[in-house]
Amino acid sequence: MNGKQGLRKGAIWTGSHLLELSYILSLLVFPAACIVETFLRTGRPGGFQMVLAFFAGLLMIHPLILTVINVFYWIYPGRCPAILDAGNRTEIFVIVEGIAFSFLLLGIVGENWSDWWTPLDSGRSFSPVCSKALPTLAVLTLAAMIGYAVLRLTPADRLSAPVGIVCLGAVYLGCALCLLWLIQLAGGTQTMKLYLMLFPFNSLLLVGKMVKELLRRRPAEQQAAAEAPDAQAAKKQPLRLPDDPVRWLWLAIPAAMLLLGFVILLLIPLGQAPDSIVTAWTDTADWSLSLRTAQAVRR
Repeated sequence: MNGKQGLRKGAIWTGSHLLELSYILSLLVFPAACIVETFLRTGRPGGFQMVLAFFAGLLMIHPLILTVINVFYWIYPGRCPAILDAGNRTEIFVIVEGIAFSFLLLGIVGENWSDWWTPLDSGRSFSPVCSKALPTLAVLTLAAMIGYAVLRLTPADRLSAPVGIVCLGAVYLGCALCLLWLIQLAGGTQTMKLYLMLFPFNSLLLVGKMVKELLRRRPAEQQAAAEAPDAQAAKKQPLRLPDDPVRWLWLAIPAAMLLLGFVILLLIPLGQAPDSIVTAWTDTADWSLSLRTAQAVRR
């Protein structure tokens, strides 16, 4: 019995400290292994190699480990408060590190990207998105991030149905952008495309986790109505929108369409084409959704 309790406590401790273990593994174990390998191969510890191994663990290894941890918390079926709290804490690190890592990687890789109509020099490649449509993508991404933040940070009893549905619609648009990005990069030849796909993939996991928690919400007034003496009469009444998260998920679909139309109308006076959300992916070359061929302009 004590052995089972010890294993259970060990599993709970491990599950609630995966984030800390990921940093230990990527920032200490991986550099240490690189130093040992360098010492066995050259007979010297190699100070410069140690610095490179540290940054490699931080930039190349930890994002992969963090993705695996995020998948674990997404599929975790239990109700252990320590593990659930650790999952929420990991969510913050996934967002912060994902944004920082994506900007850093795009700043490095994006320097070698060009639009499909631009002649390519040696070492350059075509961009997976059309630069003319970047403002539309940026506004939709910002709306999705704001909607997600509102849904995650606002207590359930203080979140009104209209606000929740609009925010969920914005999140749906963000999910669509993530899926399009993943599909677009899946057919490309970019050597760093795996790392470029990590944050959108993790974003989809976070939204899936949020939807699962939203479906588990049963407002206190709904439970009280079910337990009241006149519960049968209450059941015959139509369920109000704020009391039914499932309706939020369905109503957020037309809300997403309306929000998309609003963004398009808002950006037309600023020079964005009405179909920029489509041409952002199709007016490219050498990617999955590309409709342009630019072999003639290569040099």
